[in-house]
Amino acid sequence: MTDQPSPPISTQVTSTQTADKPWLNAMASRYFTEWMVEQRLSLAFTTYQTGKVFFVGCKADRSLSLFERTFKHCMGMWAAPDAQSIWLSSRYQIWRLERSTTQAIPHQAPDPGNPDSAIPAWVNRGYDFAYIPRVGYTTGHLDVHDMAVDKNGRLIFVNTVFGCLANLGELQLRPVVEASFSLGPRTGGPLSSEWTGDER
Repeated sequence: MTDQPSPPISTQVTSTQTADKPWLNAMASRYFTEWMVEQRLSLAFTTYQTGKVFFVGCKADRSLSLFERTFKHCMGMWAAPDAQSIWLSSRYQIWRLERSTTQAIPHQAPDPGNPDSAIPAWVNRGYDFAYIPRVGYTTGHLDVHDMAVDKNGRLIFVNTVFGCLANLGELQLRPVVEASFSLGPRTGGPLSSEWTGDER
């Protein structure tokens, strides 16, 4: 183990950035990458201020690896214990991302002048796998902060706009405490003094 922090890394440069000035530099604290290797884990987290989900891991040389994607106003996140799926909330949607090989290439029309234009940036970068959005539910603005999947495989999340726990019904959103298929009024409980459309 070294006494020095991992060297700074930068994420992929996009068309609005210059190669000499990346939008983000990240540095790990001392022993962080060694701890991740020892524990055989990676981390994922969201930040709604920048609308990013970050995946943090280690490269083969044990240096820090960072990958990010944009999901506007992303907050709530839950990862399956087997790492096969991740649930993620954004401003108006709830997404289910599924683990896939890093060689998975989404459909996009290639640039005829550049045969490599259809190959995503993550291919051949040494990542173990990729998470691909497979299902998206449009919920409207609910300000979903936390989420989890119960023992029956049902997604439960905190709907802070209406001050309740909710789940995805067959076709519509519904509070966990109600049996109907719509998001209807309920009596105020210990978490909320009234049924209102603002964060509490």
